Amino acid sequence: PEAGDLMVVSDPTRVAVFQVSGVGGGDISHAAGPPPNPGNSGGDLGPFTGDPQVRLLYPLRGATYYVGTDADTGDPALHRLELMESGGDAATEANVIVEGIEDIQIQYGEDTTDEIPILWQVNAYRTANNVANWARVLSVRITLDVVACMAETSLAACPAANLLRKELTNTIAVRN
Repeated sequence: PEAGDLMVVSDPTRVAVFQVSGVGGGDISHAAGPPPNPGNSGGDLGPFTGDPQVRLLYPLRGATYYVGTDADTGDPALHRLELMESGGDAATEANVIVEGIEDIQIQYGEDTTDEIPILWQVNAYRTANNVANWARVLSVRITLDVVACMAETSLAACPAANLLRKELTNTIAVRN
């Protein structure tokens, strides 16, 4: 790791997220406050217990996906906003990953029955704000609305008769 990197340290009982403030002699420091930005709320990560040999250290990775307009073409596209380090500070970087994506929908497959024993079968797909019990979510369904032009032109300049649209759906089982 380098100064500015966001890290996760964990053992079987606890997890902490911190920003590296320095590296030297095999040690990683995490001083309170910026710099770097956003910095740490304190220099103490809290009480880790047990054998230090079972502690794990990982870089923190994060990404957000969204549909927006490609700045180069003016066409709709799927973007990824990634958490990264820039000049010792935490930052984000947005990139187009798939052109021609007009919409993305994510729904969660939930077992909503009150049966005992629980059947663990999806009987409703819901948006995140409508999930009643996240412990009973068994799958994620992702739908992409894709558009392309049969002519070699941007979507904005494409005649409506030349637009091709397709809905792509994939369902992924999750373990909760």
